[in-house]
Amino acid sequence: MPKAITIDLNDFRIDVRDGAATTRVITDFSVGSPTHPTDRVATGLDAVRKLMHISTKYPEPDGGAKMPYTLFFNDGSGCAFHAGTTSVASHGCIHLDNEDAQWLYGWAGAAPVALAFPAGPYPANPISAKVYRQGAQNMSRVRIGQIKAALAAHAFLSASPVGVFDGALDAAVRAFQTAQGLEVDGKVGHITAGALGVTL
Repeated sequence: MPKAITIDLNDFRIDVRDGAATTRVITDFSVGSPTHPTDRVATGLDAVRKLMHISTKYPEPDGGAKMPYTLFFNDGSGCAFHAGTTSVASHGCIHLDNEDAQWLYGWAGAAPVALAFPAGPYPANPISAKVYRQGAQNMSRVRIGQIKAALAAHAFLSASPVGVFDGALDAAVRAFQTAQGLEVDGKVGHITAGALGVTL
């Protein structure tokens, strides 16, 4: 089976697969703003790959916008992945942090890569959650599951619906933060995540 990438904007995650096996799950990324949305037309075409692409469509003050580790789909007319700032919306590309972009570029190699977007509304907020908390937008259920598993391993959480940041998870995070001498706010940012051994 071919290499494939699924971009789920309902669950704000990117699943990278070799056949039936999931190779990597990416949860830190941003997509195009609602005024410059990412093209969600699924394609099975070969990707055009460029180690460094310079965009002339959206130039920067010092020249064209630099797009490292770029994978273009639909012969360049569809969406593109590249290293970029994941805390801001793009002009239609999918921004990955440098490590994920470099990895994805190497993983794609010269092989055909299928691309799919599950159906669903386009997100009003095109940026993945940077802090996990009850009521936050664009949280990945995979990452929530990892937070819950870590809290369960520390005996701060028992049964709770998988993939949902509910009141029980909020209470467990607060209890963990209290025990660790951290700020008690029920939010899992980098400090609490680090104490849990979870990478956001």
